[in-house]
Amino acid sequence: MSHPHAHPHAQPSPAYAPPAPAPAKKGLAITSLVLGILAILGCLIPVLNVISIVLAVIALACAVLALIAVRKRRAAGKGLAITGLILSVLAIIGAVIANIIAGAVVNGVNASIEQERAADAAAASQFPGATADDVVGQGGATLQLDGLTLSATALTAQDDDVLNRQLLCSTVTYTNTSDAPGSYNVLDWSLQNPQGAAQTWGAWGDNELNSGDLAPGGTTTGDVCFESDAAPGQYVLLYDGSWISDERGAWTNTL
Repeated sequence: MSHPHAHPHAQPSPAYAPPAPAPAKKGLAITSLVLGILAILGCLIPVLNVISIVLAVIALACAVLALIAVRKRRAAGKGLAITGLILSVLAIIGAVIANIIAGAVVNGVNASIEQERAADAAAASQFPGATADDVVGQGGATLQLDGLTLSATALTAQDDDVLNRQLLCSTVTYTNTSDAPGSYNVLDWSLQNPQGAAQTWGAWGDNELNSGDLAPGGTTTGDVCFESDAAPGQYVLLYDGSWISDERGAWTNTL
């Protein structure tokens, strides 16, 4: 009986190698991270952060889907997804807070503007051209303005026989109530007639106010006169001696 023999040159069969596993997918996790970063960068800029909110919502959705896929072992990138989720939530919270603060600021500014308009409207009822910054009194009143106490007597008519014209005059008194030197000047004064036209000083009176400096506690008195026909109506003596303030003194007089 003969027995078969293996071929002397036969090679052993190669061992079977299983295919390499496919790389885990991280697309959703990476997307959530990138969008979360973009959202957090602009979340504190009012109006523009509306875009951040949209990006954050998309990033949040991608993060949730990525975490679900990781849990089912169909994807990887758990850390990326968690980071994207945290960034998206922070971006939404930051954008909401920023918009609330911006809205409050805008509402405050609008309210301030409305109050100023209402104050100007109320002031305008006292005389034409009046503003909320004006300190108003009747002729003869004493007013406090910019560290000065100012008084102005009621307007009186005077005749200028030299130039044959009629004047309206008031005797004004300055008292420096501040700790710093002050100043006085006849050119700080003007007179608004019943038609709303204002004229600056332009006539000499009996005891004309000059100009100069006033030490703390010092006082000075003089007349301010304006050419006028003294027609019946409301006249307003105006003091505007400050370059840095809108505050004026106003003394109303009815002739």
